[in-house]
Amino acid sequence: MVMSRCRQRSKNAPNRDRKRSPRAPGVPILSRLVLGWLVVIGTVMATGTLGVIHWAEHSHALIVTRTMGMVVFSLFNLFFSIESRDSRESAFSLRTPPDRKFMATTGVSFLLIVLATVIQPCQAILRTRALNERQWLLCLVVALSIVVV
Repeated sequence: MVMSRCRQRSKNAPNRDRKRSPRAPGVPILSRLVLGWLVVIGTVMATGTLGVIHWAEHSHALIVTRTMGMVVFSLFNLFFSIESRDSRESAFSLRTPPDRKFMATTGVSFLLIVLATVIQPCQAILRTRALNERQWLLCLVVALSIVVV
């Protein structure tokens, strides 16, 4: 009975994807331009993360180094999701309408990144340590470089 209701709703619901014909099997999912852009983004993320780890291992304990690497990589992904939310507009554009669900999940993601380094049970599970303000600032600045690219 529940399934029949779901089927009925899906038949009655407008579906924007039905207007577009399916992609032919030989057509690539991503264009060469998009693939090239993703390679550049991945290279920036890898270089930034490994650069922070390399810098931190010479001046901090190994556990702090790993924590900084995790934080900077997580922030890279968070900022990349914000920047790539709309392919036509910048994340800083006022013309982009706010998406409440996206903003809520982004806020929760940021909160979880912070909690992973602050709360003792999270630190024990993830083997992280609390970072000081300077370390957080370094991670934020390096991760924000993805917005420039």
